[in-house]
Amino acid sequence: MWPWNYADDVLILGDAAHAIVPFYGQGMNAGFEDCSLLNSAFKANKGSFAGLFSSYAKDRQPDGVAISELALRNFIEMRDKTADAGFLLQKKIEARFSAAYPEKWQPLYSMVTFSHLPYREALRLGELQDSIMKQVMNRPDIEQVWDTPEMEQAILRALETTSELQ
Repeated sequence: MWPWNYADDVLILGDAAHAIVPFYGQGMNAGFEDCSLLNSAFKANKGSFAGLFSSYAKDRQPDGVAISELALRNFIEMRDKTADAGFLLQKKIEARFSAAYPEKWQPLYSMVTFSHLPYREALRLGELQDSIMKQVMNRPDIEQVWDTPEMEQAILRALETTSELQ
């Protein structure tokens, strides 16, 4: 929904601004984040409402769209993929790699749920990581080599070519 404001008179926040499916558990968190960010914007605007709502809404709206997309994707993942052996192996690879290189790789769920990363940035990084994992999972011998140093090095090389994750 756009716009989230009417001039400097009305601004919608929380679920009214970004009603989402409940499959990330971020509805209330996104609403609290809205309040916190609006408060910061108000302070930065030196307590003036002039242009505040328009500026805030324009900046915040991409995160509302992103969390909506993330929640929908998480629903589809839970509905369709959690019993898939390939998907489960991918999650094992990601968890192992993240444990070894937490500064280089954070699972998407952790980015969304346990960080202050903006939703739009988590979505972008998650898509980049997913592109790397698609390459990894396309290896015909992935079941045999998933936990080897060779696979770890392949992911590191892929990360080097994807500077946006650094």
